[in-house]
Amino acid sequence: MATPSAQNVTVPTEAGFVRGVSDGVTTRWLGVPYATAPTGVKRYTSALPVTHWEGTRNTAMFGPSSWQPRTPMIRLPSQHTFSEQCLNLNIWSPADRESAEQLPVMVWIHGGASVIGSSAQPVYNGTVLSSEGRAVVVTLNYRLGVLGALNFSHLNTKTQAFESNLGLKDIVTALGWVQRNITYFGGDADRVTLFGESAGAAAITSLMTAPQARDLFHRAIVQSAPATSVYGQERSTQIADAYLHLMDVNPSDAAQLLLDSPAESLAESAMRLIYSIAEAEPGSLAYAPVVDGDFLPDYPVDVFRRGEQMRIPMIIGTNQNEAALFKQLKSPVMPVTADAVNHMLENISAEGYASANAISRVRAAYPEFPAERAAMQISTDAGIRMPAVWLASAHSAVAATYMYRFDHSTPVLKALGYGAAHATELPYVFGTIDTVRRLPGAGLIWLGGLSQARDVSREIRRRWLKFADGDLKDWPAYDTEKRSTQIFDRGVSSVSDPGATTRNAWGDAPISFR
Repeated sequence: MATPSAQNVTVPTEAGFVRGVSDGVTTRWLGVPYATAPTGVKRYTSALPVTHWEGTRNTAMFGPSSWQPRTPMIRLPSQHTFSEQCLNLNIWSPADRESAEQLPVMVWIHGGASVIGSSAQPVYNGTVLSSEGRAVVVTLNYRLGVLGALNFSHLNTKTQAFESNLGLKDIVTALGWVQRNITYFGGDADRVTLFGESAGAAAITSLMTAPQARDLFHRAIVQSAPATSVYGQERSTQIADAYLHLMDVNPSDAAQLLLDSPAESLAESAMRLIYSIAEAEPGSLAYAPVVDGDFLPDYPVDVFRRGEQMRIPMIIGTNQNEAALFKQLKSPVMPVTADAVNHMLENISAEGYASANAISRVRAAYPEFPAERAAMQISTDAGIRMPAVWLASAHSAVAATYMYRFDHSTPVLKALGYGAAHATELPYVFGTIDTVRRLPGAGLIWLGGLSQARDVSREIRRRWLKFADGDLKDWPAYDTEKRSTQIFDRGVSSVSDPGATTRNAWGDAPISFR
């Protein structure tokens, strides 16, 4: 089947024709189904192929997102819908693309603790990246929360299956769709960069170790990933059982309740589990990938340390003040008080994931602890920064690796105590600062700092796009000798081993719950 001309917004896919919308800058196709979520007794199993449709499908509006708890954190278009049939994706391609031109592809995985988030969030609009970088940008939805990120496999029977890692499996299905269809939208299936943030970034580092994901993407950009928050069968089963306990479900009735309950009610109760797990074990996530011995054969950090992951170029990095977001939002996803951080460190030691001497060494590296600022830095380092260092150190032995730290903050965010908090880099990466600041209540964030923020955004986008296109000559690679790190702040600088004292205190052996 021939590649259509760039002027033709109707293109074929394996399930039927789709009609997009062109604004003269990009052509976009929104809400394109890449799979069908199973229902009934197969509700907790892998996605099914898309049913072929007749005629041409209009793709002018975002498709439904996964059912999730309602929260003002997630800004979505008016009239946006939620559904179990949420397995859809969005594509942006330059409107002036030549018909034979095959451009690099950037596939985005949104974050949200694997329980909230949507590809329809305005911050993820792919217009600027696509038009400015001559790239095809894809964003996608996947199953979240109870339906996508809990492990109920201990409830399996001969007639009812409960698979683990369904959200990750959805992403793999979407990447397979990209391989088979993206050429029709002007993309090069041999140049796919997978990029994501938070839980979306942890999905990427997990997929780099998943046999089913091999050869489906060729570069990775990992932003603020809790990459070591991947659990074994025992812990994941305990978390799933904790959810059932919160729902006051008799174990003998659990399977039927999970199959029969409306997806909306399962989602609305999903946030209770986050609070419950955070209270019992600060620093442990409620929704996380599972080492099931099949889809994920082993803990990703261990696979990286053995050099058995996908040997592809990778950018990986963190924000300077990750935990500040969770303090401001009063969210328990990351511990931010001295008591919670002490509880986390004591549990890590008690459960055998680090010696008492190692924990003492870590505490000593933060002389201001138990002051709140130091507590938040320990939390940032434990959950996000050190996992990035551990993975970068291992990956640099087998493939090109680039480390960054995002330090930029507007005057207002500094005054509010956020700084370069978790997720604050997102509008910089997508070039959507002007879109986001028009949202209700968001305009003041860039007061007095808009011009500089735009400059930083251009620098980040330039590097992300050059990386996706295979060219990153002006960024020193990371290695365990110099540990070169790009700092994005007032301009861009290359620093060797920032935070060396605390990095040495944590050590080279990963410390995390399992």
